[in-house]
Amino acid sequence: MDDTLVKTNKHNNIGNRSDLNSVIPVTTGAMASGNGWQSVKFGKLATGRYIALQCFDTQDGTPLSVAEIYLRDVNGQRIARDQWQVKYANSENENGNHTGDKAFDLQESTYWQTEESAEMPHLLVISLMFSYSEEEL
Repeated sequence: MDDTLVKTNKHNNIGNRSDLNSVIPVTTGAMASGNGWQSVKFGKLATGRYIALQCFDTQDGTPLSVAEIYLRDVNGQRIARDQWQVKYANSENENGNHTGDKAFDLQESTYWQTEESAEMPHLLVISLMFSYSEEEL
């Protein structure tokens, strides 16, 4: 079978990769290792149609995992995720069904996970489908 015709669930079309070199991030920081809800306050209102999560390192060198991303609007309400789509992911572990869309699929038991051999930095770009103003991830 011709490998160029093999269907994949991955979101790694290089034409969709965002060039973040000239972009000033809304916020930067580190997340704690392990399970549990974590929140990132932006410190200012951010408006946009896309959100890009970029990870330069992991706590223990293992593949990156992210589950259930939410955004909160200026009133503290969660922004609906039912129309969100993955625009790009540099790495997705298809073997465990850990593609980028699992980071916001309304299922706490599923998650996006990078492949073990994937090089840093990791990047997940999500299209919110509409422009929103948000303050928290």
